[in-house]
Amino acid sequence: GITEILNSPLMTSWRKLADSVDDPDSECTIAMVGKYCDQGDAYLSVVKALTHSAIATKQRLRIEWIVASDLAAGDDEEVSEQTSKEAWEKLSKCDGIVVPGGFGTRGFEGKIAAIKYARESGTPFLGICLGMQAAVIEYCRSVLGRSRANSSEFVGGLEPDVEDAVIF
Repeated sequence: GITEILNSPLMTSWRKLADSVDDPDSECTIAMVGKYCDQGDAYLSVVKALTHSAIATKQRLRIEWIVASDLAAGDDEEVSEQTSKEAWEKLSKCDGIVVPGGFGTRGFEGKIAAIKYARESGTPFLGICLGMQAAVIEYCRSVLGRSRANSSEFVGGLEPDVEDAVIF
């Protein structure tokens, strides 16, 4: 009957899982550094993956949304000093950084700046799609000394080992 179902191993494990969601062991704050932060579902699959990871590790997830261009404006972008300061303060308080996918150059230098911060501070980092491309470019610029490293997607006519194209 119902008592057997309620006391079954499946229901016991389900209750433990539900209890861990309601009363997690700790909290984890992840910075989501992107350019579509004002669009609720733009990074929905990433948010769901982070949520499930938090549940599996018995943590409460808090996402800190950071507009990439607020960290470092590109050539055609402007950001106030106060906005930039607030973005960096938010980033520095996070336990991890995710730079998700995206398209185009808007916010790209801010993504690079966040990735450099993660590498230098030892903050856990996950780059997805364009975020991983940005990590390669950041490493080439900062560690390998290839200051003009870039993607041929953003700068036309780059040739490998001639004009520092590192992403094709």
